[in-house]
Amino acid sequence: MQMQHSFELTAPVAQAWELLNRLDEIAPCLPGASATKAGDDHFTGSMRVRIGPLDMTFKGAVDIIERDVDAGRVVLRSKGSEARGQGTASATTIATLSEHGDTTKVVLDTDLMISGRVAQMGRGMLVEISNDLLDKFATSLKNKIDIIVAATAPSQDPVSVPTPQSAVHVAASSEPIPTDTTNPDNEQYLNAASLLWRVLCRTLLRLFGLSPRA
Repeated sequence: MQMQHSFELTAPVAQAWELLNRLDEIAPCLPGASATKAGDDHFTGSMRVRIGPLDMTFKGAVDIIERDVDAGRVVLRSKGSEARGQGTASATTIATLSEHGDTTKVVLDTDLMISGRVAQMGRGMLVEISNDLLDKFATSLKNKIDIIVAATAPSQDPVSVPTPQSAVHVAASSEPIPTDTTNPDNEQYLNAASLLWRVLCRTLLRLFGLSPRA
């Protein structure tokens, strides 16, 4: 199944590139994800997805398999299987970064293959699930970028001026960069009620010959 998503980060391409090339930083931004082993190019761990009666945990790995700095292009390959069940999922995702004024636009082109209980939901539901996941993922990335930008901005205090740091140094710091923890429980799985409501609204709009809002 082919899918495309996009979002913008409030940072120049150089800073966004450094962050998006560190799997140990970006993978935990995905709702329900937890790591057992993480590095710049490899992430091994699990991801929990709960939708109504379905409560699934996928175990697997994500790897960066290609980089093209000039084109702003990163290729990721991910593969996982249900911890308790026969479901499997694999995907190849191409992330392309481009400059849009003071922001960076990120376009994700994903080729997804799935089997098991999730595959029985149908394409419409799977698209909604992926959109919901991406919304939360993009929000966490934006929060992380905002913290990096704030940390690297020149100090307004004339008495104490910190030594400038690059985005790479901030991202690689031994101190973890905090993410949005306003309501962490809600970030552990998908909100089934709002998800089903969106699917219902889109279906009704199509029945009346209207185009659902993107």
